Amino acid sequence: LQLVADGSAHIVVPNRGVAGMASLPKIQRLLEEAGNEYWDRFFGFQADKPLFDLSDGALDLWVGVRIISPIALKYFLEYDGRHGDKWMSIFAPLALAAAAGMIVTGRHVDSLYKYEQSKWEAKNNKKASKSLGQAVELWAGAETLSAEIEADAA
Repeated sequence: LQLVADGSAHIVVPNRGVAGMASLPKIQRLLEEAGNEYWDRFFGFQADKPLFDLSDGALDLWVGVRIISPIALKYFLEYDGRHGDKWMSIFAPLALAAAAGMIVTGRHVDSLYKYEQSKWEAKNNKKASKSLGQAVELWAGAETLSAEIEADAA
């Protein structure tokens, strides 16, 4: 919260780190790690022109939590679903805000998935299917979003 409160960042995405990711059910962990890696290709360390402030490491976009300043909130409220409507509504605004000059960064937090929840989800096929569907939507959305941002910058 401090980075947003003091104006150092417009959006902060917590990063669960190795221990936090390891506490997830295996399928979810693999999909989230692959998803974070895939998005990193477009907007992070592997991108020709990274959009995100990566001074504290790559963003853990799949964590879902975002700390958003009032000025950056408009990117979430005005997102129209053009790159995917369900999950992209919390992903696309990050890249759109960063492309517009907002500072989007991450910070490590100690966050572990509850063991009981992880164990239950590991046995739940509906949860695995949901995670896979989320990954497919977000991977496809990253491609169209990246193309839009590149076109707007040209």
